[in-house]
Order: sequence, then structure tokens, then C-alpha cells
Amino acid sequence: MTTATEALTIAAGRLDAAATAMLAIRDQVAAQLAQQTGATQTIVNNFLARPLNYAFYIDPATGADTNDGLSLDTPFKGLDYAVTQIPRDGVTTMLLLGDVTLSRYTTLYAPLVVFGIQRGNGALGAPYSAYARTLTFASEASNSPVAGFGRVVAGFNCASSYVRYQFVRAVMGDPIAGIDVKAHHNLIGTSLQMSVCTLDAPKNTSLCSFADIADGSQAQFLFASGSLGPNAPGRLVRGKAAGASGAGDYRLVTNLATL
Repeated sequence: MTTATEALTIAAGRLDAAATAMLAIRDQVAAQLAQQTGATQTIVNNFLARPLNYAFYIDPATGADTNDGLSLDTPFKGLDYAVTQIPRDGVTTMLLLGDVTLSRYTTLYAPLVVFGIQRGNGALGAPYSAYARTLTFASEASNSPVAGFGRVVAGFNCASSYVRYQFVRAVMGDPIAGIDVKAHHNLIGTSLQMSVCTLDAPKNTSLCSFADIADGSQAQFLFASGSLGPNAPGRLVRGKAAGASGAGDYRLVTNLATL
């Protein structure tokens, strides 16, 4: 028969073992919390240290879409692939080392700059200099139809993000009947800018326009230091005139006399 003293000794031992187990659990939880806190801090640090500007090189002659696109030595081959790599923050610049075709329709959530260049002869020792390149927009996007849009031409749905072209000859597509989105840029409260550019259109492009302004939004279209091809006037901004609409559902600011 266990005496009272023995029973107390056994109980004390059990309490001591339980306390030791609880302390071990506490230490384990503390270690896991520290590990998770460190991982979270790493994520935060990486986010804060992310680049706010991105540049991708595209060379249809020597590039490869298996490259990283981050240098003249490792350019992407196609603009279509490069567009899929655009981050959702910062400003992305596409540096064109040759003439390219855009075959996709893509929604942009961050600004995009498309710039024509050539290797060498850069100012201040830069490895490239400005050089006009041709960008042709497909008459129907390769990923058409697009959910929520239907059949679309190649181009960009600009969701509060501007697009700027420099040293680019832009050639509009010639969509066939049945295309639902006939503008290469859908502007939603944002701007489209072209500087030192030429805008061309093939014949019989009455169905196509370079830009459209979403109803209920304000947009800006600037075309500076460039020229319009013979078929381009009248096809720059679909169905909108410069200024504000009578209903106040859009406002278009432009330096062009003919849209």
C-alpha cells in the first residue's frame, strides 16, 4: 500500500515531467515563430528591395525566349513572350533590337514603354542608341477570343497604366468582320503617348483604330515629333473627338488636329 508520502512523491514527479514537456512545447513554438517571423521579414525585405523599373531586350534575329531578356547578350526573341513577363508594378521598358509583331491581347496593370534601339553608338557610353523599329499589330490576337472581350485585335487593355512608344513605326492591323474589340489600345483613365514615331495603317482599315476610350473614363493621347501614314488619319481614336463629351463621360486631350 502506497503511503501518503510516496503518493505525493509520485505526483510531484508527474507534475515535474508535465512541466518539462510544457516547457519543451513552449520552446518549440517559440522556435517555429522565430522561423516564420524571419521568413516573413525576408519576404518584406525582398519586396522593398524589388526594382521599380524593368527592361527587357527583344531581338527577333538572335534572341531566344529561353533567355532572361535582361541584357543585350540575352535578349528575348519575341515581343509576345516578353509581354507575358511584365510585372504588375514599376515601369517596364521593351527595347526592340529589330522589327517585331505583337500577336497577343494583354491587360496591363503597370506602365509600359516600347523603345526602338540599335547596338552601340549610345550617348554617355550606353551600349545602345535610339533607332526606329517597326511594330506590327496582328489583325486578330493569337489568344482571341478573350474572356470578357470576345474576339480581339492584338494590343493592350490599359487598366490605369499608360503606354508610351518612342522610335517606333506602328502598323495597325486590318481586322475582318466579326472582331468585337477593334482598337489596339483600350484606354481606361490613362494615356497613350507616341514620340518620334510613325503610325501607319494598311488600306481598307475602316474597322480598326489605334485606340479607344472606355466610356466613363478620361484619357489622354499625345503624338509628338512624328508622322501619320496616308491611311492613319481618322483611325487614331475610335469614335471620339478631342475635348470633352457633352455627357461628360470622357475627356480626350491631344495635340493632333486629325484623329
